[in-house]
This record gives sequence, C-alpha cells and structure tokens, in this order.
Amino acid sequence: MTDGYDLPDPLEESDYEEVRADDIVGLDHTKGFVDKLATYINNLEYFEDQGAEFPSGVVFVGKRGTGKTMMSRYAATEADAAFVDAQQFDWNDRSPTNEVDDVYSAATEYFEETGNPVLLFQDEFDDVFDLNGRSKSDQATKLMQQLSGAGGSSSPGVFFMGTANEIPSRSNDSDRALFRKGRLEDYHFSTPSQEQREHLIQHYVDRKYDEHDVDAESLAMMFNDRATPADIEALVNQAYTNALMRKEMDTDGSDLEVTTEDLAQELVQDRLKQKNDVTRSKEEREKTAVHEAGHYHVASEVGIGTPIVTIEPQIESLGQTYLVNPGTGMDFDKGLEYAATMLAGYVAEKRKGYDPMGGLSGDLKKADSLTEQMEEVMDIDTFYHNFVDEETEPNIESMVDRSELNDLMQNLSEDQDKLAELMESLNILNSAERGQLPVGQSAVKVAALQKADQILEEKEQSGEFDRTVDTLLEEETVLGEKL
Repeated sequence: MTDGYDLPDPLEESDYEEVRADDIVGLDHTKGFVDKLATYINNLEYFEDQGAEFPSGVVFVGKRGTGKTMMSRYAATEADAAFVDAQQFDWNDRSPTNEVDDVYSAATEYFEETGNPVLLFQDEFDDVFDLNGRSKSDQATKLMQQLSGAGGSSSPGVFFMGTANEIPSRSNDSDRALFRKGRLEDYHFSTPSQEQREHLIQHYVDRKYDEHDVDAESLAMMFNDRATPADIEALVNQAYTNALMRKEMDTDGSDLEVTTEDLAQELVQDRLKQKNDVTRSKEEREKTAVHEAGHYHVASEVGIGTPIVTIEPQIESLGQTYLVNPGTGMDFDKGLEYAATMLAGYVAEKRKGYDPMGGLSGDLKKADSLTEQMEEVMDIDTFYHNFVDEETEPNIESMVDRSELNDLMQNLSEDQDKLAELMESLNILNSAERGQLPVGQSAVKVAALQKADQILEEKEQSGEFDRTVDTLLEEETVLGEKL
C-alpha cells in the first residue's frame, strides 16, 4: 500500500438502490449484456472450469440522465457480487503508478477470502482517468493491465463497471488498448426515441397512479429529442407531488387522478422557466398574441388539446401554443386538421393585416413535413374524395382567390419569394382547369389554409378571437381551458 493512504479493510460494500428488470425501459440491448454479465458472475466457477471468457469490464457512455447509473445498479442487483463504489477511494491523493494496482489487489484479496466476486464501480470514469487527455494515461495503462492480466497482475473475480459522458478519443495507444474488444466494452446510451418516450411515460405513470387515463403517445410527442428518461421521470414525479398538494394533507394518494392535460401543463411550466428575455414593441406583442390566438382557436375547434398558450418569449420563438399532439396513425381528415392548426398563426396574422412572412419557419417546416407524409399515402382519387363532392369536378379555385393573386403579382413583381409562392398557387388553378390535380404538398397546404381561414372567420365574427387576444395581452400565459 502507498504510505499515508489506507484502503478500506476489509473492502466495504457500497449501498445502492436496487433496480429490477421491470424498471428498465427502452434499453434492451444494454440490458441483454448486463444479464449475461450477471449470469457469468453468478456462475463464475462453472464458466472458468469450462474455459469460457467474458469481458472484464464495461463502460456505459452517454449524456447525464440517460440511464447509465440505473443500469449499473441493475447489474449490482442481479449479480451475486460485492458492489464496491470506487468513490470511497481518493484516487487523486495517490501515486498513479500504484493506485489502480492497490485497489485491484484489495478487491482480489476480498474475493479470495470470501469467494464473493467484486463489481468495482467508477462513476464519471472519463473524468477520473482523463481519457481524453494525457495527465492520467498511466492510470489507463494500469487499468488495462488489470483487465487483461498483463504483467502477471491478473485479478480474477473482479469486474469493472464505469459510466462516462463521452467516449474517449482513443488518440493514444493506451486508450486504444484499454477499449480493445473483449477487454473493456463500451455501450452507448442515447436519448429515447418517441416510441421509447411513450413507454417511459406509461411506465412512470403506472408506478405512481393506480388508475389513470393518460395518453402517453400524445405526451411523448410534446418532448423534444433532447429529453432524457430522467427528465420524463421528474415530470411525472412533479405532477404527482402537485396532485398531492391539492388534497388534504391527512389523506393518502391512493385515489389521486392524473390526466394528459395535467402532465402536459407540468411539461410546459418547466419549459417556461427557460424564457428568453427580449424587448418587444407594443405592435410585436399584439402580433404575437394574434398569432397564438390563431393556433389556439383552430386547435380547439378541431379537438386538439391546448394545455397552455403564452406570448412570453421562448428560447426558439416569441410565443408558443403548446399542443397535445394527435399521435401517429392519423387519418386524412385528422392530418388536414393538424396541418390547419400549424398554419393558423400565419392565417390569423394575415387576416389582421400583419406581414405574416417573418418568424414562421418553425410552423411552416412542421406543416411541410406533415403534408409531405400525407402526400406519400394519398392518390388523386383520395384527394377528390376528401376535398370535393364525388358528383362534381374538383373545384380548387374555391381555395384561392384568382383575382387577388393576379393583382398581387402585378404589385410584387420584384419580390421573387412571394412571386414564386403566388405562381405556385396559380399553377394549382391551371392544373385544375385542365382536369389535372397536382400531386404535391401545395394542394394539401392550400386546403389546410382554407380550413384555418374558415374557422378563424367564424371566431372573429363571434368576437371570441378578439377576446382571446385581449386575454393574452393582459395575462401573457394562460391555461388553454381558461381561454
């Protein structure tokens, strides 16, 4: 042992929260490896007698919150081994030429005395061993020797498990040797896909509530691709805590109810913490309110949930109407309604006389993506069936005012972008007159714009639209159910 430093004697097992197979969601590939590791450790003598080998270590790589530590706890739960958290050792106070050897020697001695294998865990492995730099390359070399038994320093019964935020660069020989196949495996954890987010939401809600009617598919679509399992778990936990706070403190949570709207509102409130501090003119605030009111009214009319509407500046926009997405497997009518909702901000601004060309890239991209998907599964007969009376010829002209387009073209001959857009609309009309129907996103987008325009015209005539704008200007952030 190094002078002035004593390893725990005997080696101390670390406390950890048990994780069972049912707690693992969306990590099947890595779970499969851990299950094999646990089987090998639990039957170590048999496999060694048969000459079977297994990697001596594994590092789980990924951003924080993706499940790396949870998977390590799952390994500790399933493996009949002493789980030893290396944080009890102060690596930095010891000579890099001895520290790894000393820890492995203590673990090997523990195994020889008790017959119990050791699972040596090191969180933040990349920071401790500085694998992307040079200051601790000796440690990496020593660890590699222990894992492979090189130099006569084999450590039977000792298995290494670490977590890292990023994969080492492997820019030097020791790093490449350390991560050689069969020596130290590396398994990567990414943020969950939409389907995996859906399963995670369902899993965490099921754990908290005896009965619920949460639309996990819709909620999963509200998260962005950067969301981690930890983010989703925290959301459900906070919604549960809020529900408890609404009850009498002397009652339990057995009869708590949670809805899709509850969780959606919690998600949105979390996002609102990341407001963007910008200075806006009165006209800009009014334009934002008109834009978001357009989204809100069309969404509400077609039955799409709107948990929160805000004109407070967000990180990526000046306002936001948060939608509970209709999910996958939409039929044509639902697809058209959702496209109309996406384009409703544009239509609302145009109806109120604002220039609707700026700040709409996000809405237009979403609408483009959806209408392109619709076009992929739509043929001309389907289009006729959905937009025109089967007994009549298609009347695309009703979707666009031809005289208005002609007048605008004369006045905008120098504006190439707007001119191209108007030419595209006229081409739709010309194709319709020839008895042809264009197969492309333009026809669907025109139909979606028309649908949004019809809904907003009715809301303006009833006075509902202006009341919504006034409410947003006064309160800035409003629950959809209160608008």
